[in-house]
Amino acid sequence: MLSSPPPSFPTSPTSFVGRTGELAAIERLFGAEGARLVTLLGPPGMGKTRLALRYGESEAARRHAGGVWFVDLSAARTLEDLCVIVSAQIGVGFAQAGDMVIRIAHALTARGDLLLILDNFEQLVADGANAVATWLALAPKAHVLVTSRELLRVLGEMPYELGPMPLPRLDGFEVSAALATCSMKLLFARSPTLIPSEENARVLAEILTALEGIPLAIELCAARLGTLGPTAVLSRMPDRLNLLSRGARDVDARQRTLRGAIDWSWDLLNDSEQLALGSCSVFVQGFDVSALEYVCAEVLSGTTMDLLQSLREKSLMRALGEGANAGEARFGLYDSIRVYAAEKVQRATLAHRLSLRHARYFAEHGYAEVLNLHLQHGNESLRWLTLESENIRQAYAALGTFAEHARWRVQLVLAAEPVLGVRGPFDRFRQMLDEVIARDLGANLEPALVSRVYRARARILRQRGAMDESVLDLEQALACASVAADASLSAELLVDRGEIEQERGQFARAGDRYHDALAVLGEMPDNHARARANAGLGLLCQSQGRLSEALELFSLALDQALRSGDRRIVAGLCKDIGSLRLQQGRLVEAHEHYARAADLLAELDDPILAGIVEGNLAILAQEQGRFQDALGHFQNAERKLSRSGARLLEAHVRGYKGALHHELAELDRASSEYSAALAVLREVGDRRLEGLFLAALGGAAAARGRTLAAREAFASSEKLLSEVGDPGLLEALELHRGVLSIALSEEARAREDSALSNRERGHAVALARQTRERLEAGKLAHSDDARFALRLLERALQAQAWVFDPTRGELRAPSGELIDLAARPQLLRILIALAEQRVKAPGAPLAVEELIEQGWPGERMQPLAAQNRMKVALSTLRSLGLRELLMRNDDGYLLDPLVPLWIGAQSAQMN
Repeated sequence: MLSSPPPSFPTSPTSFVGRTGELAAIERLFGAEGARLVTLLGPPGMGKTRLALRYGESEAARRHAGGVWFVDLSAARTLEDLCVIVSAQIGVGFAQAGDMVIRIAHALTARGDLLLILDNFEQLVADGANAVATWLALAPKAHVLVTSRELLRVLGEMPYELGPMPLPRLDGFEVSAALATCSMKLLFARSPTLIPSEENARVLAEILTALEGIPLAIELCAARLGTLGPTAVLSRMPDRLNLLSRGARDVDARQRTLRGAIDWSWDLLNDSEQLALGSCSVFVQGFDVSALEYVCAEVLSGTTMDLLQSLREKSLMRALGEGANAGEARFGLYDSIRVYAAEKVQRATLAHRLSLRHARYFAEHGYAEVLNLHLQHGNESLRWLTLESENIRQAYAALGTFAEHARWRVQLVLAAEPVLGVRGPFDRFRQMLDEVIARDLGANLEPALVSRVYRARARILRQRGAMDESVLDLEQALACASVAADASLSAELLVDRGEIEQERGQFARAGDRYHDALAVLGEMPDNHARARANAGLGLLCQSQGRLSEALELFSLALDQALRSGDRRIVAGLCKDIGSLRLQQGRLVEAHEHYARAADLLAELDDPILAGIVEGNLAILAQEQGRFQDALGHFQNAERKLSRSGARLLEAHVRGYKGALHHELAELDRASSEYSAALAVLREVGDRRLEGLFLAALGGAAAARGRTLAAREAFASSEKLLSEVGDPGLLEALELHRGVLSIALSEEARAREDSALSNRERGHAVALARQTRERLEAGKLAHSDDARFALRLLERALQAQAWVFDPTRGELRAPSGELIDLAARPQLLRILIALAEQRVKAPGAPLAVEELIEQGWPGERMQPLAAQNRMKVALSTLRSLGLRELLMRNDDGYLLDPLVPLWIGAQSAQMN
């Protein structure tokens, strides 16, 4: 008779953290999908045993009437071992060895509906898989949950691959979100002395990212954190196998250290599999099958695919989704396994051979993809270069300084540029460029290759605002392109020169370079360089207020860019057309073009161009009065451009962010942003925006009453903008100067110089009124900068203005004092008549008789009595506070035309 001991489970001394989704997935496989055999797969340390135990505990009291039985097979090596351990756990005796598998099957059948958990099965797959299949066939109500690093490959098996725990996001890092992730919760659960804080959260998130969310690695790291602290642990992550080497004494040897966990899997591999795993370690952050076959061709002798599949089935290889080539899978190693396997390769003296094959593959293939970037399928090339960027960096670092590898080093640097040159790290990429220019360009390399290296450094220098150095490198690049007789490359370089001249405000020179580029191309079907040249000419027309010509050029360039297939240029032109529409005040169209640019950039991951688009969206939101949205866009733009090292563009954004604070009346903040932007603009030589932001800085100084500083800023701005010749910016300068007139009026008023005060204030009022009339008539130069300056001037005047709401009978003085005439109808009617006259004919009075008729309509009075009433009414208005506003001359009474007056229920009309 079979004994029936109650199910028993190893008791875990630690809490179970996370994995709720994984538990639900296993439940779904056994339940809704009707599985009887589920295999939990995963690499060393992924937490398979702990998850299986948790599932067994949750199932013990329900569903399986025959119980839940946990069997630890870590000590088993043979079929006999398997049967002995299973039988001991479930209480089965044997007459002889030969009937072991069948007797266990009968015992399982007798127990009915049960769950058998077979833990650590990977070393038994070859001998034990058929035994499990037999048990399931003969015990139809039995269910089996297996934890293994390899599939059993029997009928009915449903695999569930256990991945790492979710990690905190480093991009767009938020402390609260980071602390809520399961990996972070596990770290704190296993390190109770560690206190979460804003100071250590980022460092801990970087540690968890380096540990790749592997639970065993996290638990071992938690022990080290208590001794070393987060910063010291992070600095030791490159040596993680030695760092994570102190686990609990009372656990299996495989769980005491990360190295021990990987040792177990390594020892289960045959020689060919070990060689294959070691060969894969040369790759960083994944590889395509074609790359692996090339690099390992001399080592694995044509068995690459079989060995790759074997490693994948043993959970030592990760599937990373689709590779750069459509339909081709991409694989990789967890970094801890990669480091371990690399150590084994070093000992086998294969490392140098593999590194050279790896470097050659990524140098030659990478450079070929760079040359394809501007062709019709350039997006696929960019995707490949992005996916392989870490492999390219690794290959460059591994080559050393041997002269025979000069060509590969140069090709690798050029292959790195589309990613490192856009996203950084910029100092490292600049160092790589300097190294190959100093060491490798004299190694009989073809002129076109040399030209592209100088061009790459010129772009980095320009990005950082070092324009003079950038021009020198471009001259070198042009000379080499000329020797190579490469017209397309020469045209691209001439466009680069034109863009630098344009950024410096040298518009005539810029135009010459763009035309030179088009002339060099002649009849060549190079839509890429042609699109760039026409886009540059369009920007020149736009900067000079020739918007119709600009739109024609942008449209032509967009058509050429679409034919070239370069979505980055297409996105840039959508942005340019959006900016032109914004300049024209066609805000809906502007937003449509910006949105199209943003959609394209979401696929390209170009932080520089994305930062520019964010900045333009901010300016658009500001014009629409959505100030919080504008601030959010500005902050996003600054973050993207700062990360990209684009100092000049970051200065543009800071200047325009200053304009937002200016419009919000945050004048100290605005002046600070303007000044920070101007420091970079002067250094680079961007005269156009230097002139604009000087004008805005002058307006901010005037609004703070600093008239001397304002005069100096306006004088410098006028000198620059008169050279630039942009009518919209000149309009903006004059409108900012209007704020100075208001400040000068206040100074004169304080000195009791009423004539000067009235003259200056009259100039500001007339400037605002005339500009508003021209804007509404469509005669103002198309310029969002001018519209911004007009808003500021009108706001400054409104701050000094009287506000009259006839419907409520209220008049508010500039001091804020409210004069309520609602209960004094005669006085209100007189004031309405004076205000209407002010609107119809500013400066023309109303005769006393007309005012009497308005104040007491239809009432018959003796002339003397009427005049007395009128005298009392006007005296009352003066005593109520209208003394400054109410004037008299020989022909009657009027409201001073030089005193700003806003009339209407919404105070929306200034007169």
